[in-house]
Amino acid sequence: MDLMFEENLFYLWSNRIGQQSQAKSQEEIKFGIDGEYAFAYYHDNKQTLNQDLHRDMQGILDIDLELFTEKVGDGVHVTFRKSGTANPFSPFNVGAGVSYVAKILIIALSLKENDIFLIENPEIHLHPKAIANLASFFAKLIACKKIQLIIETHSAYFLHKLRHEVYKKNLASDAVRFFYKDQPNKNFEVIDIGAGGRLVNPNKEPISFPTGFLDVGLDELLEIM
Repeated sequence: MDLMFEENLFYLWSNRIGQQSQAKSQEEIKFGIDGEYAFAYYHDNKQTLNQDLHRDMQGILDIDLELFTEKVGDGVHVTFRKSGTANPFSPFNVGAGVSYVAKILIIALSLKENDIFLIENPEIHLHPKAIANLASFFAKLIACKKIQLIIETHSAYFLHKLRHEVYKKNLASDAVRFFYKDQPNKNFEVIDIGAGGRLVNPNKEPISFPTGFLDVGLDELLEIM
């Protein structure tokens, strides 16, 4: 398959834009690596995206906010509103994570079969519960769409939730693989998830996750207990 950026290959980098009260529109680029065109894309496709976006934002963030956009010049004006009300909230007056998640969802919900979506640090500006909920959303997305997600994360909550999704049989064990490195000059260590959610190597032998990531804080908690 030939890969073409913004056709079947999409990418959000870690320094992307979050809140925007005015979003630019660009015919040649759907979303941009900053996500700067995502709200304009949503405006043009809101009839197909609106209900799913509202549902998934509420499921991830546990707040009832809807994204509203209106055409202004060559861009769109962006606000959020509590469902069923007419009072708008500026994106800068709600948590920054709302805008970051909204853009991820707009792209994710727009993916078609065989598309590839690369995301750096989807956990930006999210608290632990929302990070876990976002991981569950990705698990459902993989299960119902034939797409590939490549995600860089520094969140143990994210990895734990993916393991739990495999344990609960909501995600096939061969649908996810971890590539871990703790130093730039080291090779990646390949880590799979067994059918029961346990970590295994590519030969399906049980292993422990490398120290310094999932175990951080555990000693302190055990000492407190």
